[in-house]
Amino acid sequence: RRELRQMIQKGKVTVDGAVVRKADQAVQPEAHTVCLNGREICGDQYLYVLLHKPKGYVSSADEAGQKSVLELVPPELCRKDLRPVGRLDKDTEGLLLITNDGVLSHDLLAPGKHVWKTYFVRVQGILEDKDIERLENGMDIGDDRMTLPAKVKRLDAVSLSLSADDPGYPGDTESCLELSIREGRFHQVKRMLAGV
Repeated sequence: RRELRQMIQKGKVTVDGAVVRKADQAVQPEAHTVCLNGREICGDQYLYVLLHKPKGYVSSADEAGQKSVLELVPPELCRKDLRPVGRLDKDTEGLLLITNDGVLSHDLLAPGKHVWKTYFVRVQGILEDKDIERLENGMDIGDDRMTLPAKVKRLDAVSLSLSADDPGYPGDTESCLELSIREGRFHQVKRMLAGV
């Protein structure tokens, strides 16, 4: 907002061809033509990109020396204000929302909103009922408080629609599950599974 006020004071903004000098001038985007440096701009033009994040990319815009998920956004959709909503670890793959809608991002990520996020987990070892119960009741993962209760759904080869020769087929020493959580602590899913 400070930068916008400075641009207005410098006469870089026009409404219907007239230079604007006051930052509080009311405009209706559907009725007025607003230009910045002679280029027409649109108000509240949000962009939503659903991206399948592959392994090897970070869910960040500014980790030096790392490949960012923003590099995967098609060039015609690239904007400087796009940000990933949440994070998937570098070695994790899955659906990631990328947007410039700050209100939506906040609503999805704010701890107090408790939005459920579901992960497919394949882990070595057989999870027993007591392990599932610990995940579902909340558990200590080394933070200052317990995790919130999770939702857990066991998956077997039938529910995964896999045949025995499929590389994703859960063997006798693995467990597959859907884990839904409503918080987003650092490496939370990995830490929860390591805890059981």
